[in-house]
Amino acid sequence: MPLILPDVRFLTLAAMMILFAELLMHLILFNVKQKSIYNPGFITAIFGITPIGIYYFANVYDGNLFVWYDFIIAVLYFIVIFWFSFRSPLYWGLGKLKGYALTRRSAYGLAAL
Repeated sequence: MPLILPDVRFLTLAAMMILFAELLMHLILFNVKQKSIYNPGFITAIFGITPIGIYYFANVYDGNLFVWYDFIIAVLYFIVIFWFSFRSPLYWGLGKLKGYALTRRSAYGLAAL
């Protein structure tokens, strides 16, 4: 959505929140959960996602363009997108397809241990 509607400020903020959540999940959470130093997405998080975030905050982000409610709407949008992508009935329905089995542990990570 931020690419389609770049002037909608909260969408850009929400995309950056998702970016850094993805980074934290692949660098820390998934490694702790799997008790390993590597996971699928680890390299992409470091060399693909991180440079985008650094570029955004170094060259694009201007705090003067945002008002206080942009941050609140961005957090709410982030929560909705996260729920839809990883906790919704659609997510669980897709997990019932052959070859895409989901368990409580795969969906909820450390919370299901």
